[in-house]
Amino acid sequence: MLSDSLDQVRAQLASLLTRMGEVHTDVAVLVERSKRADQDVAALREELDSLGARVAGLEARRWPLPVIGGVTGVAGAVVAVVALFMA
Repeated sequence: MLSDSLDQVRAQLASLLTRMGEVHTDVAVLVERSKRADQDVAALREELDSLGARVAGLEARRWPLPVIGGVTGVAGAVVAVVALFMA
């Protein structure tokens, strides 16, 4: 009777130790994934900062629409004057 109870306790203890080992492995996997996620977030932040700088540079060099309209109007007037004198 005592022997059977002791065997049951040993079996339960072995099962518990096995489960604890599985939990330890799962936690290690989660820690590794968390580290990778942190690295990915840091890389994305760097990329976002780089893209933000590129967009700011492009915005600084773009021509405003009214200027383009004015240049087109002047070019059209020049072409019309040249066409008038050539005819």
